[in-house]
Amino acid sequence: MLRYIDGVTYHTDREGRQTPIQSLELSHLINIIAFIKRKAKEGITIMYGTDGVDVDDMHYDEDYLEGKEVRKYLGLKVYKKELKRRLKEFEELKSKKLLKDDFEAEDTYSDHLRRKSDCGVGEDPFEEGCHPGLWG
Repeated sequence: MLRYIDGVTYHTDREGRQTPIQSLELSHLINIIAFIKRKAKEGITIMYGTDGVDVDDMHYDEDYLEGKEVRKYLGLKVYKKELKRRLKEFEELKSKKLLKDDFEAEDTYSDHLRRKSDCGVGEDPFEEGCHPGLWG
């Protein structure tokens, strides 16, 4: 779930913790995108309501969403935009030869940006074929 506070976009996880979308680990961002796409196929039920001073003031309702409605409700475009921003940044670093081909695949992209050290990837995890279904 996304939340906007003072111009910053936050991701809210299932425990209610809020993390700026730019601070999410790359693997987490990829998993969020996969989750939203999976839920778009399965469909989701959203529940909402209000409480009041007595039983007559209370309101509860449910809506069932699927497909495009789920992708919009869960903010797929925002997560994909952030992923594309990071991939563009990664390609720029790679083209400037700031990344080599020998860092380990389990290292995260954000760790490499923070360290600003020489690193690279033997098998490029950012290519479309490495994460099928995330790019469409």
